[in-house]
Amino acid sequence: MSVGEAWRQKVALSVLGESKSDLIPDTLWLGFRTATGDIAGRVEVDTGTGWAGEGDGVSNTVPIEGGEPGPAIIVEAVLWDAATDGNPVLAAILDEPVEVTNELVTFPVGGLFFEVA
Repeated sequence: MSVGEAWRQKVALSVLGESKSDLIPDTLWLGFRTATGDIAGRVEVDTGTGWAGEGDGVSNTVPIEGGEPGPAIIVEAVLWDAATDGNPVLAAILDEPVEVTNELVTFPVGGLFFEVA
C-alpha cells in the first residue's frame, strides 16, 4: 500500500500525536531491529503526547528513553502493538546505526522520525 504525498503526515498523525485515532491504543511498545534482523528490547511509549508532524511523518518532540536493548547494533526503531510478539505498527530507519552495550538508549528531540511512504 502506498499513501498519496498530501496524506502521508495525516496518516502518521492518526497513529502518533494528540489527534491520533481512537482505534490506536494509548500505549505502543518501542523496540529495535538489529543489523542481523533480531529484535532487541521493548519499552512502553505514549502515543498521544510527545509527537508532531514533520514532512511525510512524525517525529518525537520530547526525549524518548528506549530502554536497554543489550549489546547490539541498532538500525531501526519499531513501534509494536504488544510488549511481546505482536505486530509492527510503524518503523523508523535510523540515519546512522547505533552501537550499544548495556546502557540506556535515549533519543533526543527529533531523534526518531516515523515516515509514511
